[in-house]
Amino acid sequence: MYKFASKNNVIKEAEESLRRLGTDYIDLLQIHLPDNTTPIAETMEALELLIQQGKIHAAGMSNYRVAQVMEARKT
Repeated sequence: MYKFASKNNVIKEAEESLRRLGTDYIDLLQIHLPDNTTPIAETMEALELLIQQGKIHAAGMSNYRVAQVMEARKT
């Protein structure tokens, strides 16, 4: 994802992964790096939409500071 976690890019990257994997869903989509150019809420909205669509079953994040995780939980 190259640290660009906009809503449109997260969705695009997930859909491209699904095509490459030849599957209908991903068990866990993890955002590995926070993106200082995109609000965390926007990234979380993308993950929620992908869950609602059944394209991912769970979402997570790594390398986020505690304050960023708390912000993500608000979405």
